[in-house]
Amino acid sequence: MHLAVEASLWHTDGRWRLPGTFTRDDYFTDPRRWVEMAKIAERGAMDLIFWGEGYGIPSTFEGRTDAAVRWGVQWPRHDMSTMIPVLAWETRHIGFVQTLSTTFYHPFHVARFSASMDHVTGGRLGLNLINSARTADFGNFGYDELPAHADRYERMQEFVDVCKALWDSVDPLALVLDPETGEFADPRLVRAVNHRGRFFSSAGPLPVLPSPQRRPLLLQAGGSAAGNAFAARNVDVQYASAGDDEDAWRKMRRQRQLLNENLAAAGRPTDDVKLIFDVAPVIGDTQDDARELLRAMRATVTPEAALAYLSHNTTFDFATLPERFTLAEVVHQAEERGGSRNGALHALAFTLGPDDKITKEVLVDEVRRMIVPGGCVGTPAQVADRIEALHLRGDGDGFALHLRPSITGSVALFVDRVIPLLQARGVFRRDYGDSATLRERMAR
Repeated sequence: MHLAVEASLWHTDGRWRLPGTFTRDDYFTDPRRWVEMAKIAERGAMDLIFWGEGYGIPSTFEGRTDAAVRWGVQWPRHDMSTMIPVLAWETRHIGFVQTLSTTFYHPFHVARFSASMDHVTGGRLGLNLINSARTADFGNFGYDELPAHADRYERMQEFVDVCKALWDSVDPLALVLDPETGEFADPRLVRAVNHRGRFFSSAGPLPVLPSPQRRPLLLQAGGSAAGNAFAARNVDVQYASAGDDEDAWRKMRRQRQLLNENLAAAGRPTDDVKLIFDVAPVIGDTQDDARELLRAMRATVTPEAALAYLSHNTTFDFATLPERFTLAEVVHQAEERGGSRNGALHALAFTLGPDDKITKEVLVDEVRRMIVPGGCVGTPAQVADRIEALHLRGDGDGFALHLRPSITGSVALFVDRVIPLLQARGVFRRDYGDSATLRERMAR
């Protein structure tokens, strides 16, 4: 089993209101808290720390940023790649995965940045490649409207093709370093790329020495048909969601079957891509304590914050809703605007019924459950039971853990009280072993 810390947004969406979380005097910008968390996670032999990404303040709700700013909805959001060198210096084994948008960046920049950062981390860098579909992000990069869904995925494929060509453009044997002749490197082993495609042009070669992994570990998060096919063709790890209900293991198995079918179509072995699912443990000394923490976390999300959150993640302005509506109507309108084909709205429609008339109040309650899931709640032993059962029944390779609300306290609670139970049951390792890079460890 592989375990990751999902570290994207500890400080937003109401979580900051609870004891033990980031406060005004000890905010999420302070590297010392992140270093402490990384060391705790490494003490538990966890594989990696994962950061998602967003590039704009949510502005879909009411067509402005006011609600997001007022309630702290997925903002502020710094570039967390700047934290990676700090954490790498203070740790030895744990990996770091940064999300980058193929919609906004140029592959040369990402190839150069990631190869350089892989050197800094000693071969512990991963990239989660996404295509962006949030309206708040697009305006910051000069777009007037969302590109078509198919175009975004075509761009994404070309992006990774160019990156791979650039990462491979300098042979590991290129350096000569002969002090007598003065020859520094063999030019025959440093090759141009000369790519010209629909979306990108890049001459190459990459002006960076081959990194410890040659290429960073590649991840993809997304559940659309195009996203699943992309993952099977290109990445090392797929990050998926199975929900938090009792049938989560069935959804995990379906995702595994779908991934295997796509891997076969791509001509890759079924063990080539690891499948990691998100899970959100809420841990208490007693089950009642855990349930009370769950209730408290959900209560921090105001109704307007919930609707602003959902608007941001679906491209649909939920301020425009009538008092009663069906989610089928909302899904249709969101997809017309280029929103996700398999995201938050589809999950809500599945839970609440696509054609049932519902109210805003019902929707807000369900969004709170989406922001703070409740499928893994209880004592350390109960949480270990749930994770073990999902792992054994769900046919996945591990979990990305949303450990809330405290960046250090919640991670320490899991490391000190849940991981030893998983180790005793033989489903999680006791140390990092002899793997030299993140890629080597994740391949096991």
